[in-house]
Amino acid sequence: MSFFKLAFLLILSGVAVSAVASQIENNTAEIAKNTSAIAKYKEDIKKTETSSADNKRGIKNSNIPPFPEDKINSLALRLCPGSDEPQWEECESNPGEDGDDTTSNNLPAHCKDMSKVRSDDRTPETAKTLSKLQNTDCALEYKVGDIGPVGGVVIHVTYDGKHGIEASTDRIESAAWGCSKTYVLGADAVTIGSGLGNFNRMIRFECDGTFSMTGHETYNIAYNVTIFMKNNFEDWYLPSVDEMIILVDTFNKKGIQIPRKHYWTSSQNDTENASAIYVDNASEIVRRKTRKKTHHFPAIPVRNF
Repeated sequence: MSFFKLAFLLILSGVAVSAVASQIENNTAEIAKNTSAIAKYKEDIKKTETSSADNKRGIKNSNIPPFPEDKINSLALRLCPGSDEPQWEECESNPGEDGDDTTSNNLPAHCKDMSKVRSDDRTPETAKTLSKLQNTDCALEYKVGDIGPVGGVVIHVTYDGKHGIEASTDRIESAAWGCSKTYVLGADAVTIGSGLGNFNRMIRFECDGTFSMTGHETYNIAYNVTIFMKNNFEDWYLPSVDEMIILVDTFNKKGIQIPRKHYWTSSQNDTENASAIYVDNASEIVRRKTRKKTHHFPAIPVRNF
């Protein structure tokens, strides 16, 4: 081997050794960095476990309070007005100027004066206030069985509880359905939410007019509903079949007795007949019946809120 070739090989060997040494140095630095990161992660995990243990023991310095042991339902973590400490329970009501409880349903602060009417007592004044309230950001939440804004019993609510149907506990005097031998176009719906549409079509077809019977004139059931008033509200209507069924069920659960009778609904069957709900055995048995429009039955009015 020539001198020059030997020198060239020695140079190449030196470069390779230098590259390997540099890689080893880089690997050592990376290992040191990973070791430091692992140590930091272990420290964070230890802090988290300590914080969790503190919460379970209810240590006062813990940011999140322990979940109430006596609660089996889900609760939301709340930061209530006037407090920096979160809590699992509902926020306590704030007393009003007269010392009465004036907050309800976690209403915004500017709604607290209006919430005084949340009690079940209804007067024309409170009914008016509550009715207007439902179309604002101060709207209250209702459940089936509650006393409604105008004083009826809530028989149906929307998903948020802010709107629905309430039924009067007062009955409408017996009368004929009306529009005998007339097909009222669009008044044959039976579902929840269709009663008002049926009723409006009855009015449009003048089914609220008079009915001749045994030599004298009498008003039909739609007219009797239109003149019905409760707490100065006249926006009541004849319920559909399904609305009447949930009405009877709600009244039964509330212990409100409905006398054993047929009750008109706004759901028409054909030119000669309409649907009535027959209530038997203290509201426990409910049957849908097809009855002549000329038959006289009472009704139970409902309204939307």
